[in-house]
Amino acid sequence: MVDSADNASVWDRVNCARQSYNNARERHDIGDSETLRDGQVHYSELIRTLAKRTEHIHTRLLRHMLDNHSEFLRNLSAEYEAIAEKLLTAAVDTADLMELIGSVLKITTSTPVGVDPLSRPG
Repeated sequence: MVDSADNASVWDRVNCARQSYNNARERHDIGDSETLRDGQVHYSELIRTLAKRTEHIHTRLLRHMLDNHSEFLRNLSAEYEAIAEKLLTAAVDTADLMELIGSVLKITTSTPVGVDPLSRPG
């Protein structure tokens, strides 16, 4: 799941950059374009291009995060299915029963491989 705070943070930064540009423009009397040695720079076009690029990067980042989380959850699900399959088998004899009891104790005291409760996937 994508953290909405991360999403808001990206757009806050975009808006902050726009506001900074507007403030700089007011302070330095920057026009819509400026002629330089090698050509002319159109600021409104530059800002529009940067905003589109930022939105594109934002979309790619969200897609990447979604893919990572999906893969993590598939792996976690497969691991829990393997645990369930093992524990749902009927014990044939006492040795089998003791092995199942040992498995239950091990599972209840440890986390699945690759799952750190303090970290996020990806």
